[in-house]
Amino acid sequence: YVDLLQRLHNDKIAGKLENYIYYAESVHIFYYLCSLYYDIEFNDLKNKMINYRTDMFKDIIKTAWDGWDYTDELHGNPLFEVAIIDNIVYDDYVYYPEFDTENLLFHYKIISDFLSPIKSIYDEYDFQFEKWRIYPFPKMTDNFNKNSISVDSALINPYSNNKEEALEYLDVIAKDPFKATNEIIFTQKDKEFYKEFIDINLPVFNDAYDIIENGYIGVGYIPLYEDDFIIDYQQGRITLEEAVERKQRNVEIALNE
Repeated sequence: YVDLLQRLHNDKIAGKLENYIYYAESVHIFYYLCSLYYDIEFNDLKNKMINYRTDMFKDIIKTAWDGWDYTDELHGNPLFEVAIIDNIVYDDYVYYPEFDTENLLFHYKIISDFLSPIKSIYDEYDFQFEKWRIYPFPKMTDNFNKNSISVDSALINPYSNNKEEALEYLDVIAKDPFKATNEIIFTQKDKEFYKEFIDINLPVFNDAYDIIENGYIGVGYIPLYEDDFIIDYQQGRITLEEAVERKQRNVEIALNE
């Protein structure tokens, strides 16, 4: 996958892509997902057994953070193209020609966002699901055959003065989650359930269904403050090995808090 991004970037610089465009995920999402898959496949967070001192994790760091400035919001990692309009970086590419299937090679998007029909926008771009296919995030090794999927959770504060009202609210969501969101939520195994929202015979729907069905709700360690080494590494204040040691130590401390 990274080799593909490198080839596309080289072709773009050389003027070989002409009118073709593509959008990978942001480098921050790439690093987060790679870290998540790494934790799921190689670390045992539940039993606090972790090891980031590997060539694979070093490659993740180098791929994501080498050769550019983390603090530069408009000029990030050149391999991970994002939509920039009037010097504003858009995480949601609704305002860019992402729906132009004649020129768009591929783009990254959350499945539920992509499949949820926003009629005015889809009409504007003559959007047709028939022209699309969905592929899961690339795996790190051939041995890992699951797709990491995310879920939203709702909890009731045990100290709340409105627990009964909160429980009633959650009861409504549980009975009919589509009353609480405009997105297609994959909560039902029976494909017939989704006929009301989308043509279930479309390849793009079955792509998404298969990804979710083969999903793994794993616990990866979310890389927030424990990745404070990134800027130090990018600016040459620490080596790659020292960056890995910082990552290792920070996660160990966090898991033992």
